[in-house]
Amino acid sequence: MKNVFKSKRGIALESAILFMAVLATFSILITSVVTSSHVRVKASQKTMENRLMLEQVGEYFLFDTPESSLFEEALAQSGAVREDLGNENLLLLKRSSDGKELLYVERAGDGTALAWKYTANQ
Repeated sequence: MKNVFKSKRGIALESAILFMAVLATFSILITSVVTSSHVRVKASQKTMENRLMLEQVGEYFLFDTPESSLFEEALAQSGAVREDLGNENLLLLKRSSDGKELLYVERAGDGTALAWKYTANQ
């Protein structure tokens, strides 16, 4: 056995197999990291789109005039439902599927935002 390692004739095949195994391991590692990152980016994009849609609804709530229907249109597109709080200067949006609170907005009479709070993950 000592003669085989000393002469280095029989070790070329073993070295090649070991090198290929190391390369395959690194390839699998890189592929899994890229796939995981892609999934996280897609989830972040979806969350950002939902938050932007809610923000648009909140902005229309603050600045909408009675003769304009921008707020109602944006609310219909968002898929959220407005909770009736008994005050026209308060807005509470809930997810229509499970009733989780999404956005709370409180405004002054002139349209100034007094409170703006995201209350759940989208």
